[in-house]
Amino acid sequence: MLTTLSFVLSAALMAVAHPHHDELSEEAANAPVDAILWIHMFLQATVWGILFPIGMVLGMTRSRWHVPLQVRTFLTPHLTHHHA
Repeated sequence: MLTTLSFVLSAALMAVAHPHHDELSEEAANAPVDAILWIHMFLQATVWGILFPIGMVLGMTRSRWHVPLQVRTFLTPHLTHHHA
């Protein structure tokens, strides 16, 4: 119980450690959404909204395509997560 409480308190302290992140600069507020972000949003929506549920259904029906689809579904978001 004490370990859980200390973890929660330390996590809360880390969350309030940087109060300046809630203020956007004028440049950041007016920045356009570029093509990389649109591609990322499209891939995330496709993977989590379409491919992952199909893979779950294939797993329940014991299809041989379950594992290849789920591996591809797992790798796609990780491959598109480039932090420049």
